[in-house]
Amino acid sequence: MAQKTEPFKIVFAGLDNSGKTSIIYTLEDKFSLLNPAPTMGIERDSFEVLGFNVRTWDLGGQSKFRSAYLENETFLSSDLLFYVIDIQDRNHFGDAGDYFENILKKFNQLEEKPPIVLCFHKVDPDLRDDDRIQSNVQVAKQLFHRIAAGFDIEMFETTIYEKWTLTAAFSKGLLKLSSKSRILDQELEGLANQLHSETVLLLDENALLFGQYFRNQDSYNVCQIVSPHLAIMADRINKYGTNFELFQLKLSGGGWIFFRDISLGKKRFYLVLYNNQPESIKTMEKNLPPFIQQVSNIIQTFFI
Repeated sequence: MAQKTEPFKIVFAGLDNSGKTSIIYTLEDKFSLLNPAPTMGIERDSFEVLGFNVRTWDLGGQSKFRSAYLENETFLSSDLLFYVIDIQDRNHFGDAGDYFENILKKFNQLEEKPPIVLCFHKVDPDLRDDDRIQSNVQVAKQLFHRIAAGFDIEMFETTIYEKWTLTAAFSKGLLKLSSKSRILDQELEGLANQLHSETVLLLDENALLFGQYFRNQDSYNVCQIVSPHLAIMADRINKYGTNFELFQLKLSGGGWIFFRDISLGKKRFYLVLYNNQPESIKTMEKNLPPFIQQVSNIIQTFFI
């Protein structure tokens, strides 16, 4: 892990009713707390995830609070910013863009440039293919990409009804805090080349994305959707007292997903691969031991 004694400061910001607090509750599996009352001021919470000690700052989004954050030192020493946009509320894109721009100006004043994850939120499953929502997403991406020029940003379409959309965004942001993540992704790329895989993902036991490589967006999307469900199934199998070595899924449209349990010390990880041919399993068993050893050495540094 990046050498830092204090917890990483992760700020969740956005307009009121954009869904910031519900995102945090979903990530923490606190589903009974969904549909919370508006956040009044700042709510802080601390926990460990992916080997990182983090402290979340959930900033209430009402206008009076937004002004106060910008006037004081709320954003000082932020390690990572999650900015949440309610994609269903196009009428407030202008206000959301203005607030985001003012936050970036504050970062410039503080001479800080933390990585930023933009969550185009409430792209709910029953609305994802709606023409209006798709139009809103494209408009918002263009707007915020222009505003964020000069900053390190990632964009995700998210919803609390599909937790994997949130874990993908959260994991990607967290891994930007460690220089080791790029080395790990390079190892996954090497494995993908050896196995002729379209996508390779490494998940922790909570299905949070630890590393990734993909050369095909469709195969990546499929793996992202399937992986959390396979991780839950694997966890239940292990708790039942039975172990597994490999799950294989044949997709009706062609292609195979391989899901492999990997134990590294006392920690469990899951390797997910997408291949077009089932014969890749033979190559996998040959190349996996040296890969596991190399990745184990890298991962250990996240938990020092």
